[in-house]
This record gives sequence, structure tokens and C-alpha cells, in this order.
Amino acid sequence: MRSADTRSGEWGYFIPATIIDNPPATSRIVQEEQFGPVLPLIRFTDIEEVIATLNDCSFALGASIWSTDEAEAARVTRRLTSGTV
Repeated sequence: MRSADTRSGEWGYFIPATIIDNPPATSRIVQEEQFGPVLPLIRFTDIEEVIATLNDCSFALGASIWSTDEAEAARVTRRLTSGTV
């Protein structure tokens, strides 16, 4: 896990930007929506595994697909049950 050590301002709550590298798919950081600067990065080797994992979530308010192949990204997007992709 990496996070920034700096903050701006002296008042209020501060949560540093954090990347969580390859957490288990069943962990809360993956299964629940986080409303802060936290990003779990999950590695996959198969697109079917990606779609199954993304669709096996109780919340799924939003998802993003990053790809150099726009047509493939559009095909995957249509198969997701997320609110916004």
C-alpha cells in the first residue's frame, strides 16, 4: 500500500491518496464502494474473469474500463451490471 505523506491546510479530515495493490476480490475494499482517494488495483489474465468479478458485487455504482482497444472496451462495457461505466 502506498500513500502520500503530505497534506494541505490545517483543518478538517485528510485521507491521503492510496493505492492498494492486488487485494483479494472478496475484500471489503473491492466489494464495497469507497468514497475517498483509495484505488484497489486488481490483476486479471482473462476477460471473462474480469466480467464475472465485476458483476459479482452488491453495489457497483460505477466502473471503468481502460483499454487501447475501444471496440473491445465497448463490448465489455455492455456486459457489466454497473450503474455507470
